[in-house]
Amino acid sequence: MSEAVTAPKVRRITNGLSQNRRTLHPLYMVLASLAEALIIALTLLPLLTLQAHFGLELLSSALLFFPIFWIVSLVAHALVRKLVPIRPGRYLPGTQLRRRWAWEFLGFLTIMNLHLLLLGPLVPPMWRGWLYRMLGAHVGSGLVVIGGYIHDPFLVRVGDQSLLGLDCLLLPHALTSKNELLLAPIHVGKGVVIGARAMIMPGVTIGEGAMVESMSFVPAFTKIGPGEVWGGHPAKLRKAQQ
Repeated sequence: MSEAVTAPKVRRITNGLSQNRRTLHPLYMVLASLAEALIIALTLLPLLTLQAHFGLELLSSALLFFPIFWIVSLVAHALVRKLVPIRPGRYLPGTQLRRRWAWEFLGFLTIMNLHLLLLGPLVPPMWRGWLYRMLGAHVGSGLVVIGGYIHDPFLVRVGDQSLLGLDCLLLPHALTSKNELLLAPIHVGKGVVIGARAMIMPGVTIGEGAMVESMSFVPAFTKIGPGEVWGGHPAKLRKAQQ
């Protein structure tokens, strides 16, 4: 079952993350492998068709493989989100398996299939907003620079003209030592600056014009007010709104 998550519960649970020894269900591994095989097959099909009609060389086929593979993966990501909507909450072991497996597979697609687009040099940080929109994130208008990584983008909202520094991580989920899955949306307001390698945990809200210093760890369900500056590990208020 899916349960609502309160801040105290999440703080206790996220403290036990290092003890997690989670294993994947064998049936999920089989289904995920079959889905990935289908994605590869759907990528190869147009390549083989083009090769048969136009006699493409090996190098040309290799160059075309990855764009088609990424497009098919993006379509698969959108299809899974449509068929199995992922809702915030607390998922206990052995319950809501369909949603939990869907969440696992969406993470697999972003980390494995789309890694070069999200973290590689192919898409500059100022252009990654459109890519995260296709993955379900709400990204504001204007120049939104995303230099880090957004996990579970369908649970993240980034405001207009915000800057997410190099290698920062927005993580709207937590897994416990008891194999409980916690999902809580992250809200980043307009004009927010998140420093390099900062880590934002589930349920965090960052108000308009606020700043999170580099290398900071923002615990789950922290509320950062508009214009405030937070930093440290765990992050604490450095400077209040003027």
